[in-house]
Amino acid sequence: MAWTFLRVYFDQEKAWETLSDAERGRLLLAALKYAARGEPPTFSGNERYQWPQIQVQIDKERQAYRNKVAQCSEAGKASADKRWNSERPLTTVNDRQRPLPEEQEQKQEQKQEHPIGEEKKPKEKKATPFEVFARENSPDRESEVALLKALRDFELMRNKIKKPLTDSAVERLLAKLQKSFQQEDWVQVLNQSTDHCWQDLYPLKGPEELKPARGRKQYTTKEEYDSKPSSINTSQLDKIQAIFGGAT
Repeated sequence: MAWTFLRVYFDQEKAWETLSDAERGRLLLAALKYAARGEPPTFSGNERYQWPQIQVQIDKERQAYRNKVAQCSEAGKASADKRWNSERPLTTVNDRQRPLPEEQEQKQEQKQEHPIGEEKKPKEKKATPFEVFARENSPDRESEVALLKALRDFELMRNKIKKPLTDSAVERLLAKLQKSFQQEDWVQVLNQSTDHCWQDLYPLKGPEELKPARGRKQYTTKEEYDSKPSSINTSQLDKIQAIFGGAT
């Protein structure tokens, strides 16, 4: 873009007051020609005394403009190179290979390590504390599966009753299993707490030791229910029979 303007500052007014209109016109016209095409002026009047100051000003502004154009050009080239590298990471120009940015080189290396069509190896999933505990404390695969299921069922029950296990609670649970119970009872102890929605682990109990629902005894067979003792006192029953017997 060419330089197409000439600045005339306000302080020139006082310097040009002593000049005639013709001298001012010749001075301004000479400044325009010098700024536009670099033509050196020739003066015949007093305007020649004002010209050196104006010439220095024009030269400074022309150089500043050229510096600005050069900076804009360099910035444009840098932006174009950056865009070119991001869109086309690898190409050849005049039999010379353009260097890749560091990020593009890393991506290129990853593509070479995993070419298209080759299956990537899945990342190994980290074992949970329950999985590690069941594997290290089971004599065989069947026992490991049963113990792991009991642990997960207990954890699921705690989530359902809005009492989820924290990491520290898991550690205490596993430590209590090892310290307070026989290994062969672990699955039953866990299942007992899961079935009764207990938040903790307790020793195994028989049916008669478990707390009945709503304070009433639970009967497992019809024979037990039919043979249940009457809740009516015998003396009270005799009094009722005497009253009704006398009434008849």
